[in-house]
Amino acid sequence: MEFIDKILSILVVYQSLIFTILFGFFYLKTINKPFKILGIFMFFSTLYFGFSLSYYYANYNLLIYTYYLSLPVALLFFPIFYLYIQSLTQRNFNFSRKDWVHFIPAIIILGLNLPYLFLSFEEKHWFVSGGYGQITDNSLIIYLRSINRLGVFGIINLQLLIYIILSIYFYKNYKHEIENIFSYKENVDLKWIKVLIIFFLTLFIMIDTVHFFSIKTNVPHRILFNASMLIFNIIIFAYGIFQKNIFAKPNLQEIKTLAFLSDIKKESVVNEIFTEQEDLTVVAIDEDEKIASKYQKSSLTDIQKNQIIETLEKYMKGKPYYYSNLTIDEVADALQTNSKYLSQVINETHQKNFYTYINIFRINDSMEMLLSNQFENYSMEGIAKTVGFNSKSSFYSAFKKYTGYTPTEFKKRESTKN
Repeated sequence: MEFIDKILSILVVYQSLIFTILFGFFYLKTINKPFKILGIFMFFSTLYFGFSLSYYYANYNLLIYTYYLSLPVALLFFPIFYLYIQSLTQRNFNFSRKDWVHFIPAIIILGLNLPYLFLSFEEKHWFVSGGYGQITDNSLIIYLRSINRLGVFGIINLQLLIYIILSIYFYKNYKHEIENIFSYKENVDLKWIKVLIIFFLTLFIMIDTVHFFSIKTNVPHRILFNASMLIFNIIIFAYGIFQKNIFAKPNLQEIKTLAFLSDIKKESVVNEIFTEQEDLTVVAIDEDEKIASKYQKSSLTDIQKNQIIETLEKYMKGKPYYYSNLTIDEVADALQTNSKYLSQVINETHQKNFYTYINIFRINDSMEMLLSNQFENYSMEGIAKTVGFNSKSSFYSAFKKYTGYTPTEFKKRESTKN
């Protein structure tokens, strides 16, 4: 047990250090804000686990100088990770004055621990080498013990609970919002963030259960914590280093107007399929009321709305949705309006979010291609990529949702009719 504890304590420090170096290397070469915040997060993780390792090896001569910073560093752990989630899921994220509120606990503890600096060398050594449990009448040391307990057993646990709740709330809002921003979900749904939130929640329950029933001993507790943090670091590194900046604008050359199918005639069967499966223009009254309520404070006038509708219809004839990573911001830029107005127009006029609105165009064109001799040699994946889907699976899923059939079933059904 002691050997496992020792190995894990060392591994988590080296792992964090290596990840910090890797992120630091890329930090100098990137303008990706989430990447920079993650690099800062890994740096403070390295400091925190380094302080913990010093305790494990009883390197008290070093701890005398690092103790003052150890608890404030620990209190930065969850706030920085939360800011990382915000930077991934928030458009035009910038660190603002209000974000300093997340660092208030660390700053307060830093201030409350200030008397530690006035202890003598011998008193500091006695304090960090076992003074937590030793009997003393030194009022300053008794005070410092209280501050330490407040931070370790109070604030850190409270932070964990608060940031789990905030992260769940933020992730839910983001999950709903991505369909108003993106025409695709690959690499933007951030499901791995959900995994980390569940991981943190599970860890919180396990550690606090151990504390509550007083079944904790130092070694098992450290093993549980260090093993958990090893797993956490691997997950956040593996996904974080490959996670693109979701809201970064692509090369404008990629968003040129496309008209690959302009010579293909409309086939009536396309409209028949939608009519049979679902009337996409009919929406429940309560949904209409919800949309109306959502935009009742909007400054968009009817004249502006009609202009956007007319311009949007013309723009969509150029088939910009063939660009697989199309976003509402890019369409808004092309129409010389803002994304909020465009989203409102699509919601009110078509009773759809941007994701659904764009994918219906893609499905319409894919049905034409499936029934056209011009594309009979195309594979399903080829058709999917042509009309703007990133993968065959997303194509099949969307096609089934909007028509009630898979592409293969649809093609067989129409071939049988003819």
